[in-house]
Amino acid sequence: MPNVTEQPPKSPRTWRPMALWIAGILLALGLAWFIGAVVVPVWQVRSVLKRGPIGHICDKPIGALGGPDRAARKLDLYLRMPHWLASERKTAVAILGHCGSGRVPALSRVLRDQREAVHVRETAARGLAETADLGQAELRAALRSPDSTVRLLATGTLYFFAPVPEIEAMLDDPDPAVRRRALGVFYACFSCRGDSRLALSAMCRAVRHPLPDVRRRSAAELGALWIVICQRDGQQEAGAALAGGIDDPDLAVRVSVARSLSKYGPQPEKQRAIFRAGLACDDPLARAESASGLCGGKVWTDEMAPLLITALGDRNPLVQICAAQTLGSHGGQRAVGPLMALLAATEQRIDSKETAGFRFDVEASTRLAAIRALGFLGSVAAEAVPAIEPLLNDSAPALRAAAAEALKKIRGEKPKP
Repeated sequence: MPNVTEQPPKSPRTWRPMALWIAGILLALGLAWFIGAVVVPVWQVRSVLKRGPIGHICDKPIGALGGPDRAARKLDLYLRMPHWLASERKTAVAILGHCGSGRVPALSRVLRDQREAVHVRETAARGLAETADLGQAELRAALRSPDSTVRLLATGTLYFFAPVPEIEAMLDDPDPAVRRRALGVFYACFSCRGDSRLALSAMCRAVRHPLPDVRRRSAAELGALWIVICQRDGQQEAGAALAGGIDDPDLAVRVSVARSLSKYGPQPEKQRAIFRAGLACDDPLARAESASGLCGGKVWTDEMAPLLITALGDRNPLVQICAAQTLGSHGGQRAVGPLMALLAATEQRIDSKETAGFRFDVEASTRLAAIRALGFLGSVAAEAVPAIEPLLNDSAPALRAAAAEALKKIRGEKPKP
């Protein structure tokens, strides 16, 4: 037989090469889809946001993103990206609030996302408030959220669309911050909305609310709104509500009531007793309100001066500033030395004229308050001139201006016409 060379055995046929080939195709298709559906839209949004401030007119960025509906989808996708990749989140939410039908679920998701910054969530709430029906329905649902921040942000938007009874219902919220925000909404409603008298009636009812913090803050808001209330002939209703709260069982409430009542219908004897107790209490806001409330001409007596001079040494700068302001109006000669001591002491500042929902028309620092007060005292503060003159060269413009004005008042110089 012929010698036949043996052939190597053939490898068994398998599907592995074909499977790898198919997997490669699917991977390429998936990568192409990812680039088209995720990378490109996110890149487009980032490019639009990098062009600079958007302002209130969003037509141009929305047009650059393909129109309202496409822009809503792209912005929603952008906001789902990690913060390091999508950093311009507030601007993105602001534009989203002007987009198409897809904006409502996207804005609602941002509002409820606890990982988002509060100012971004607040912008989302504002966008929902400006979206009739669907957006406002989402906000009404948010008022029942277990997340107090969601309720707080939703409450702040009620000014734009909710009737007074809905706002008043939020005064019963378990979170004090939400209740405070609801009272702030009433303040805005009375100042700017057409149903201001309904808002005033609700604020007057709040002076009798079961919760002390609501009674206290509503009384303070009635005092802050005094000028507007008088312009709209609501002083009788507000004055009656405050007079009914002058005997409130809570001292802090009585202090707020007494401070506001000075503007409507003073009860001097009761107010002095309340302010005297308020200056001695542990609540710094009550002490500040008491010091400020004594500035009313019908409430002031010279017997109160020693209490305010003591308050100049209070550990809270707001109390010091309020005491200085009142002494500048009524303190006379006896207040000059203590005010000079406050001027020489280390300066303390307050961050805001609105502290925990209470509004104070005061200076921003203790030294500035002392200078203003000495100027208001006029010629009786002549001994303070050497202490004030060096401040004409102070590095702070506000102190320089206040020092110059105070010196003119002390020296009796007439202001230039």
